[in-house]
Amino acid sequence: MKSRIIQVLFFLCASLFCQCEKPEEVTYRIYGTISNALTNSSITNAEVRLSAQILNAGTFNNSFQLLETQRTNSQGYYEFNIDKELFNSMKVQFDKELYVSQEEEINPESIDPVEGLEVSMELEPLAFVNLKVKNISPFNDEDELVFRYTTSYFPQCVCCNNQYQYFTGMEVDTVVNCTIIGGTQLDYYYSISRGGSSTAASGSQFIESFGTVDIEINY
Repeated sequence: MKSRIIQVLFFLCASLFCQCEKPEEVTYRIYGTISNALTNSSITNAEVRLSAQILNAGTFNNSFQLLETQRTNSQGYYEFNIDKELFNSMKVQFDKELYVSQEEEINPESIDPVEGLEVSMELEPLAFVNLKVKNISPFNDEDELVFRYTTSYFPQCVCCNNQYQYFTGMEVDTVVNCTIIGGTQLDYYYSISRGGSSTAASGSQFIESFGTVDIEINY
């Protein structure tokens, strides 16, 4: 009889423990690494922002609401663990000074409930170009220099993207600054018209990542 009472008490305690145990929280795990697109090296202390379109009053907002911000560690790694909610869409944004910013939109349904979802990103390093143009032998107001970059990618300076730039007059003395992808070859062409005659020339320079190059044209 005593043994029977002990068994009953044991099962009662076990039942109460199971009922009081806190249920496991369900989370979205989103993780990955950020690296230099040219060298494949890890990017430390990059900012990673996770946003989502959240259900509000029965409908999803079109705008993305910031959920959390993190910084990558020395291996370029980051990880979010967000409580699972009704999200229409999620977005991961990557920013680092002197790199081209990137973002990736993800479907919450693609996040594995066990493994999570890896969202890694390569960022392109930037460099800087200063085009210095000066008319040092003016003839008349019709003096003109036409300049154009023939190769390269200017992610933060649309005005420089392979478009013709015109410098007209006798008092031309200016600097045009552009931001370019580093570690690339910069090719350019220009022509000079003065007093009814014209000449043309071209040039090329390699720009290191994070570096600055001056192109000087005195005519």
